[in-house]
Amino acid sequence: GSAVSNDATREDAAFAGITFPVIDNGTAIGGTVLRLLGEEAKQALEKADVVIAKGMGNTESLYGCGYNIYYVFLIKCARFIQFFGKEKMTPMLLQEPRK
Repeated sequence: GSAVSNDATREDAAFAGITFPVIDNGTAIGGTVLRLLGEEAKQALEKADVVIAKGMGNTESLYGCGYNIYYVFLIKCARFIQFFGKEKMTPMLLQEPRK
């Protein structure tokens, strides 16, 4: 089958020498919607101690979900400029807010 990706692929990870498992979210959406997760990703998310979510799309679709996620992204839109109170292209590293 063909790879589904909105960003980097498993092949890109292998080429870069990443030695840990790489699991895609099962969709071509520019983010991760929990109700659309594939079974492999859903199980990994449930078992993970920490998740790193890269990019604005993942931040937009996951922020506030309650999992122990660290978000890594650049602020690129007016909504995020206002929400986080930072300038455009500011690099961000945030932990999921605690409830």
